[in-house]
Amino acid sequence: MQTFLHQILSWHSTIPREATKLAEELEKKRGLPSWADLMALFISLCSSRSPVFIVLDALDECDAAENRAPILELIKALKLSRAQTLITSRPYPADVHKVLGDCPQVLVEASDKDIEGYVLQQIKQRIDSDDEMKEMFDDDPVLRQDIVKGVLAKSQGM
Repeated sequence: MQTFLHQILSWHSTIPREATKLAEELEKKRGLPSWADLMALFISLCSSRSPVFIVLDALDECDAAENRAPILELIKALKLSRAQTLITSRPYPADVHKVLGDCPQVLVEASDKDIEGYVLQQIKQRIDSDDEMKEMFDDDPVLRQDIVKGVLAKSQGM
């Protein structure tokens, strides 16, 4: 949340009243603001300025036990704000699906053909720049196929 607030405050030429009020509370040593207070300030700042674009990547990789619940709470609030939000996540975590299930979604999946093409391109680039690798691949004509098969088996459409 600190990073979000820093970024949105950096857009302002003067410190918004809500942020000044929070700073005054800190100066009075009334303790650190709660997550809810920081989130409310962020949502207020998002709503006071347009357009605001927020990108959250790999939500499903956020630790579900400790960290994802506050982020999901933030996303619920962002859905009600004027901010435009892009979130990437695998769809299967139930808590993620519960919050994002009604949002427009785009399924992005790599096909085996896409992955194979990418791997072959990377192999070719490495071979072209390394004589030792060129020799290794010349000595073993099946090596490329083995590498591609191994990567495809591990990728699971990612």
